[in-house]
Amino acid sequence: MVGLEKSKENNNSNVWVIFLGALSFLLIVSIGAYIIVSYTSAVKESPEATAEKSFGGSRERSYPVEAREVEIGKMSKILNSIGTLVAHQSVDIKTDMPGRVRKILFNDGFSVKKDDVLIEFEDDLQKAKLKQAEASYALNKAKFDRTQELHGKQYTSAKDKDKDLAELKQAEAQLDIARVELAKTKLLAPFDGAVGIMKNISVGSYVQPNTDIVTLVNLNPIKVDFKIPGAYLKVIKVGQKVKISVDGYEGETVAGEIEAIDSKVDAIGHGLALRAKITSQDGTLKPGLFARVSVIIGENAKSLIIPEKAIERNGNEEFVLTVANGRAMKKQIITGVKEDGRAEVLKGLKPKELVIIAGQQQVRDGYPVTVSKTAALGFNKK
Repeated sequence: MVGLEKSKENNNSNVWVIFLGALSFLLIVSIGAYIIVSYTSAVKESPEATAEKSFGGSRERSYPVEAREVEIGKMSKILNSIGTLVAHQSVDIKTDMPGRVRKILFNDGFSVKKDDVLIEFEDDLQKAKLKQAEASYALNKAKFDRTQELHGKQYTSAKDKDKDLAELKQAEAQLDIARVELAKTKLLAPFDGAVGIMKNISVGSYVQPNTDIVTLVNLNPIKVDFKIPGAYLKVIKVGQKVKISVDGYEGETVAGEIEAIDSKVDAIGHGLALRAKITSQDGTLKPGLFARVSVIIGENAKSLIIPEKAIERNGNEEFVLTVANGRAMKKQIITGVKEDGRAEVLKGLKPKELVIIAGQQQVRDGYPVTVSKTAALGFNKK
């Protein structure tokens, strides 16, 4: 009996141990699950959601931002267009007569002076023709001189004199032709400029008439052709200042002035063609480059100005975030001229309003914000 009672006590102890172990395991699993769920919720909750929740509580998160005042200043009235750079002078060097190349006297891409010899062709035939023409001219000149002397003594008629004079003039014309043909065996630069890359021609090549050999351009000054709407005709004049920027030279502008205004407005597109001359450049700009042209047509000394980086865009609409009563306020604006990182505001803002220029990515309309101490000091006026 004693052994049976001890066996029952051992069984009861084992049951309690198993029960307590299971209870402890369930408690640990529950605590772990609660921690995981809480951590996941905390990770998934965005700063915006946290901020939105905090609006209803007693403690609101305030976002640090930098803001600056809307200022009144001077902005140029600018008319923007696009155009193409063109050379001051440009010509394709060709030959008028067939011939074989004897010498090439220039290097591709180098500068040449007016009347420099670029190409020499073989000229033996032309020199022979010139000698023949010179001999014919000398013979006819001597013949005419004798006839004229005899006519003065009345030994010959006026008819003979006129005939010899005509033959002399024909010989003189043939001599001029021979000289011209000899001169054409040398291709000269018609003006100062830079030669391009020569076509597939080398010493010994036989060249047919009217064959393109090389292009010569004068890049000083270089010009730009562009168009503006014809409605601006009354505010455009020769000598007006322009600014030009070119792809590949981002951030750089060159100055120029309008050189010519077309005599008519395009009847289809109603555009007015203009040509501007770039007054200073180092020869790096090349004809054919795409150019952005800004024509300065006036100035507004009382423009509302903000930093351009304050502007946010949604399609064609523009917005800024202002600061009022410690909160961000979204405002739609209409801008005008943008120049050197500044933007002219035509509608939507007033002078002295604070516009957020940094930190606006984390702020929404209505969020509480803290403005940095230097925010309201304005920015340098141009």
